[in-house]
Amino acid sequence: MNDPLRFDVISYGNSCSAVSNSNGFIQWGNIQGGTQYTDDGYDYRTALNNEAGSLFDGYWHLDNGSSWSYNRDNMQDGKFYVFVEDGSGCVVGDTIEIVEQARDTYYVSTTGSNSNTGTSASDAFASIATAVDYACTNDTIILLDGTYYEDSLEIDKNLVIGSEFILDADTNHIAATIIDGDDNGWIMSWESGYNSWSDTTNNQIVGLTIQNGNSTNSGYAGGVKVEQSRVLLIDHVVFKNNQNNQNGGGALWTGYDTRIALKDVVFDGNSSSQNGSGWYSGYSRSYSRNLVFKNHAIGYDVIHVSGAREFDVADVKVLNNVTTQHTIRLNLYDLQSDALLTNWEVRNNTAQNRLVYIDDGSRDGKKSYYNNWLVADNISTGDHPGINFMNSSGKYVFNNLTVWNNIASGGAANQYNSQIYHEYSNQSTEIIITNSIIGSTNGYALTSQDWNTNTTISVDYSFIEGGASKTDGGTNTTISLGSSNVLSGSPYFTDAANGDYSLSNVSTLLGAGASTATVGGISITAPTTDLYGNPRPNPAGTNPDIGVIESPDSSAQVGIALVSENNGFCETASGSITANLLNYTGTATYAWSSTTYPSWTWNATQTAISLASGDYKVVA
Repeated sequence: MNDPLRFDVISYGNSCSAVSNSNGFIQWGNIQGGTQYTDDGYDYRTALNNEAGSLFDGYWHLDNGSSWSYNRDNMQDGKFYVFVEDGSGCVVGDTIEIVEQARDTYYVSTTGSNSNTGTSASDAFASIATAVDYACTNDTIILLDGTYYEDSLEIDKNLVIGSEFILDADTNHIAATIIDGDDNGWIMSWESGYNSWSDTTNNQIVGLTIQNGNSTNSGYAGGVKVEQSRVLLIDHVVFKNNQNNQNGGGALWTGYDTRIALKDVVFDGNSSSQNGSGWYSGYSRSYSRNLVFKNHAIGYDVIHVSGAREFDVADVKVLNNVTTQHTIRLNLYDLQSDALLTNWEVRNNTAQNRLVYIDDGSRDGKKSYYNNWLVADNISTGDHPGINFMNSSGKYVFNNLTVWNNIASGGAANQYNSQIYHEYSNQSTEIIITNSIIGSTNGYALTSQDWNTNTTISVDYSFIEGGASKTDGGTNTTISLGSSNVLSGSPYFTDAANGDYSLSNVSTLLGAGASTATVGGISITAPTTDLYGNPRPNPAGTNPDIGVIESPDSSAQVGIALVSENNGFCETASGSITANLLNYTGTATYAWSSTTYPSWTWNATQTAISLASGDYKVVA
């Protein structure tokens, strides 16, 4: 026969005893050739027989066999004969044996073989795909150290996939165990777990590196996509150099109503053609700890949250990224519980505008708490270099924020480039700021240019550089500054020029915060630890400091702030130094000396003038 009757057994799986005694499956299809039926309204018929030859299931009558496939699930162990019959009575078939498979751990090695059993390190499979196909629901797959060049892995059963880190907690396995897409395709789609955080027990990726995924399909991330309503824990994983050339989610894409738990995850140098070169989240439920996003250079933004059901994300570092729009965009619309964003460090990033872009919020009473945020030393090549609100709704509460030295390199020193800027509200918006330090780089600290009249901003127990004159609510926004703010002087950081935003021992912001307060009608409680986990307040029983970092000092010490004027061009002895005593109101005398000019002397006043270039010392 030139075109014989034929079909494909596409896949089959054993019955996993840990789940039930009848969960095997057989999938077949692609029926072609033979002599088609002509009188009965169908082309072929197909069925399953049991080992005794009796009909087990079927018949199915098919009009177009080549486009048909069927998955017969809930099958117990045994031998089954799947067959197809054409109009001439010709029958072709295949015998499939389904066995009762116990729960197990499977191993994969770069030196393994897919003809092995996979049940030991010495008898490992060669590919992750083979291990996934063979494993039962709730099994564990261990990848031995090595690089696995695989992509398009679809995980449709509960599995734990990880390196030997699972066995010995040795973090060296993370860099030594790599799933590498080799720029050929997206790496993994997670399609298991369903609507319960408890499913993270059996749905995990642990202790490895995922790199060089390349999605040219708009429906997949370059690294891992978690499909709608699915559940996954990603623990001690590095996402490196993954890309999505068709959509958002260079490294990770979490879909509608997924439950995603991230723990100790590094996102390094990923990219996307649109949003979220590191992480794109769309109406997900997120619980995460200890995340690092660094060195991303292509994409609209690094973190993009487009709607959220739950959002509890803490201990996040966003460092040294360059993006074409924002660095972070947070839309927390549709919250079903208060959002908690705790201990976020956003530093040394470059974006085009709205560097930290806070978008829509809850419209049904849920609050978004931003606790211990350091946003410093970032650059916007356009406008809005700090924290920016657009299309806002609901209540946003900032506790112990430090926002400082965020520069608009392409914009003017005006209200639009303040360190905190509010532009437009969708619905009623309340922004509450306590225990915070707000700089006035670019001319302003806190401004709003809302087109609507829906916004109030309440600030207390906070430091605003330059005072009330560096705030501007425009025509429609009410900015309320409480009586416990510090509106003059300097915060006196320990070494801001080198990135140390702790308070020095002369800062009047030490002990100037509040452990509890009511601001803007909302009861506020300060976080019990600071950005780096230090106790707050410190010492116990005192008032907390203003700012993101808690000092062991509870009050300002006496100190000296020096104001020096250097010699100009062709000036040899025109310099001056003024010693200003800090936190002291009595009379003082000053003793001057110079290590450059040992014989130089000066009187006991606070200013020395006519100074040659050199080193000088003053003691008050």
